[in-house]
Amino acid sequence: MSWFGSAARSTTLLLAFGCSYPDLAQERERAAESYRAGVTERTRDLLRDGAPLTLQECERAALANNLDLQLACFDTAIARAQLGLEEQGQFPDLALRGTASWRSRRPYSRSEYLFGGGGIRDAFATGTPKENIYLTAELAWSPLDFGLACYSKMQASLGTEALEATERRVAQRLVTTVRAAYARTRAATAAQGLLESAVAESIARLDALRRQRESDLATAAEEAEARELVASKRELATQNARILDEARSELAAVMGIDPTATFDVADDPASAPPTLPPIAELVELALAHHPDLVEADATVEQARLEIEREWLKRFPNVELLASYDYDDNPFLLYDSWSRLAARVNVDLWSTLLGRGQDVAEARLEHAEADRNVVTMTIVLQIVRAHARLAEALAIAETARTAADSAAQREREFARQLEAGMREGLAYRKAKMDALVAGSKWLHARADVEAARGALLEAVGSDDSGER
Repeated sequence: MSWFGSAARSTTLLLAFGCSYPDLAQERERAAESYRAGVTERTRDLLRDGAPLTLQECERAALANNLDLQLACFDTAIARAQLGLEEQGQFPDLALRGTASWRSRRPYSRSEYLFGGGGIRDAFATGTPKENIYLTAELAWSPLDFGLACYSKMQASLGTEALEATERRVAQRLVTTVRAAYARTRAATAAQGLLESAVAESIARLDALRRQRESDLATAAEEAEARELVASKRELATQNARILDEARSELAAVMGIDPTATFDVADDPASAPPTLPPIAELVELALAHHPDLVEADATVEQARLEIEREWLKRFPNVELLASYDYDDNPFLLYDSWSRLAARVNVDLWSTLLGRGQDVAEARLEHAEADRNVVTMTIVLQIVRAHARLAEALAIAETARTAADSAAQREREFARQLEAGMREGLAYRKAKMDALVAGSKWLHARADVEAARGALLEAVGSDDSGER
């Protein structure tokens, strides 16, 4: 047993300076839940006044309510935050450590007073707790770690650019879908108005013929012909109504609103038919800023930076240290001191073998091959979309010519009917032909708009303007 039989208690306090970051995956899920909860309220605000929706309103609603786009934006925000973390790696490491100790003693006995040393008796006064504080501030900096942090920052910046390109691609695909559905809805709405008006007119004529037949002013053949005409127009109206419901449901779905909601689209004035630019110009435009190609280029550049990063790892790691210590222990000659040191670490396996650089070079070859595949895919998509737009333009031009010819024939038959040179049956058939041709022309225009949007998406361009 010790002469002093002391009992000691010691507590160590570690002080660290830094930043705490939340779980980004949980934040992403909370953002998705918040989006889902806000869709109903945004839908109610959009459809509150009951006015027809314009194309710009539909695009804004789709961009605001689409979950994929919201998550893509959140991923981009996470990448920007992680870029800030990579920037912190360029600063020297600063550590502050402290230790506080408490020691207590029982009262001294007579033998301890007689045989104990004076220094010991001064250090541990009878029955009085003694405190000891030890503080260390250390600053460490490594040129190699600084260089690696710079490369990591550049790679993170490229990753952020790739995510921003993904965000643009999602938005472009969303806008393309909105435009196609909006064009089909607008065409079907216009055609439905014409067909319902024609059905109402034919029903009124049928009712008039029935009354005339009761007075022997019309024949059964005329009534049967009118009834057949009503049935034909109703069938056309029913088919078009089905197309309208499908287009409206698709537009509602892409806008993120209730598919069963009732809304109308604005009757925008017809725009001039789009021109068909040369494929070479479209390919040049796509290769300049297509989102998929931006992602592929970012991956290639990241692989190149990884090669340089692995090459840098083969150098010795020289770490410079500077520290300041303070200790109030009375047994020490000095209560504080400073220290400067340099430490060199050499990773022999990385220096001699360089396996990491070989892996990085293989990844670069893979990334370059992927970029070539993406380039060829973009060119192929442009060629196909260009051909579809050319076909849609040709069909629309044929439909427009047929509609103009049918309308002119209807007007000519109407004049001949008034002059008594044409039968009413021939005029009504001509009017029916004009109605069918006009409906086909409206739907052909919608197909042109859809093909044009698909071509813009293939090019990676968006001329939607302000939204």
